Amino acid sequence: MGRRLAAALGLAALGIIWLTEFTDIDMLLARAAFDPALGDFPLRHAFLMETVGHRYVRNLCVLAGACVLGLVLVDLRFGVLDTWARIRMRALALCAVLVPLTVSLLKSASSLACPWDLQAFNGKQPYFRLFDAIPAGASAGHCWPGGHASGSLWLLGLVVFWLPYRP
Repeated sequence: MGRRLAAALGLAALGIIWLTEFTDIDMLLARAAFDPALGDFPLRHAFLMETVGHRYVRNLCVLAGACVLGLVLVDLRFGVLDTWARIRMRALALCAVLVPLTVSLLKSASSLACPWDLQAFNGKQPYFRLFDAIPAGASAGHCWPGGHASGSLWLLGLVVFWLPYRP
């Protein structure tokens, strides 16, 4: 099953790369969120997005990660978990640390601009794809991958944590 899962994940990654490099799905989604009459993305500063999503949900993800790390530290000191729970919890703790770190490093190395910074949406940056060279006169946008990936993707480790016992 491990090889099939790895193959499925690899194919999914290739599919996502193909979608972003050879279709305009990113611009279609951005155009759907953009209001030409306002000349802006109306939900960008909406309470639900800015306060609830970017503040409360992010803080909840950080708190959940801190709790996982805390449980691992308690287990290291007092041995409160059985062997399989210990292994799964440590794997989840690694997810809680390594996924946000990886997303942060990718974001700092990325050249893609945020949609509101693109010329197509009244910004100053030209549109180009992930693997394209930065056009002359453009600056690196550091907007990909979205910060949402930091908080949400490590939580997928919960699937690995519970899947063997609660499919």
